[in-house]
Amino acid sequence: MLHVSAEDRLNVYELCKTYLGGEWADVCADDLAIKPATGGVVSKLLYCFLPDTMSAKYSKVVVKYHDDLLADAGVNTTHLLTVNSHYFNASDDLNPKTVALLAQKLAKMHSQDMPIPKDRTEVYMRMIFEEWLKEPDIESLRHGLVRREIQKNNLKTLMSTDLVAEMAWVREVMVSLNSPVVFSHNDLNRRNILVTNNNSDVDVYIIDFDWSCYMYRGADLGDYFVNWCQQDYGPEVFPTDDQMLVFIDAYIRELTAINGNSFAQLEINSRQRLIKEAKPKAENRIKMKHNNIHNILIVSAEDRLNVYELCKTYLGGEWADVCADDLVIKPATGGFVNKLLYCFLPDTIPAKYPKVVVKYANDDLEEIGVNITHLLAMN
Repeated sequence: MLHVSAEDRLNVYELCKTYLGGEWADVCADDLAIKPATGGVVSKLLYCFLPDTMSAKYSKVVVKYHDDLLADAGVNTTHLLTVNSHYFNASDDLNPKTVALLAQKLAKMHSQDMPIPKDRTEVYMRMIFEEWLKEPDIESLRHGLVRREIQKNNLKTLMSTDLVAEMAWVREVMVSLNSPVVFSHNDLNRRNILVTNNNSDVDVYIIDFDWSCYMYRGADLGDYFVNWCQQDYGPEVFPTDDQMLVFIDAYIRELTAINGNSFAQLEINSRQRLIKEAKPKAENRIKMKHNNIHNILIVSAEDRLNVYELCKTYLGGEWADVCADDLVIKPATGGFVNKLLYCFLPDTIPAKYPKVVVKYANDDLEEIGVNITHLLAMN
């Protein structure tokens, strides 16, 4: 069993005492049952239970927080406490109460005055619209391997649409809308929204602020609506304007309560304006996700070599008898911190494990002192 350090125990205790209070403030750190849920390097996830002899509204919680070494690299360390929660799902999208709660939480976030640069929208836009697809990827998308995969899989929308031109259009529209620049989450997918339900006491929590910065208001709105009423990430429907109003109206009400009646009287904060701001980014994401563009992007030579070395080292046998170019390697996710890749031996080579999944940390972590660990999961 993994050991919980005295420092981690004290951190968890202070979090529970501060944010839960009540019975959690009446015990000492040594009274709590604390167990590690994962052995993460960057983030720590710990289970924490009150003694069985004590009753409380929340007797079992999960605490997640970033390791302090990130603070030395200039990254703000944030702490998160989640209690008996589930990811925001399609049922929550159809529940006016949870939708209103989410809109209120987002409105409060957008109203914050954070001590960070407020003029970095162009940097973030460049990262999304230029650095996300680099020149080799664009060439492959238009004329190379990715184009052939598009044709092979009969991805009709991508065959008839220039994705790069579409992204350029979305960028132009987002800028031309003059959407207010607010402190934004920038990754408001349903896996970053938790819903707690303790009897009739429902609440919503926004988590994972790694990408938070000042950005156009419509970016977060679009991120929410692009996943509306979906079981997971894949978009199939998009809400009508009337269906969007449950969220939009609650968002306006909360910001009016914060800023006064003058907020709602401005055209820039009207229903129609907020809906208009939400749509460009949402529509762009729908096209990319509907055609599964992430899964057909090419694997870099560096990643191919890393995967090959892992398979050769830890699996041996037939995996050591092939070269890197013989392997079929496809990205399973487009993560920035962790990379997840499918790797197959050629069909002509029998092996105990002919198909594997490889996960490893991005090399960027090495620069801030985090040890890179590799994980190979088989079948």
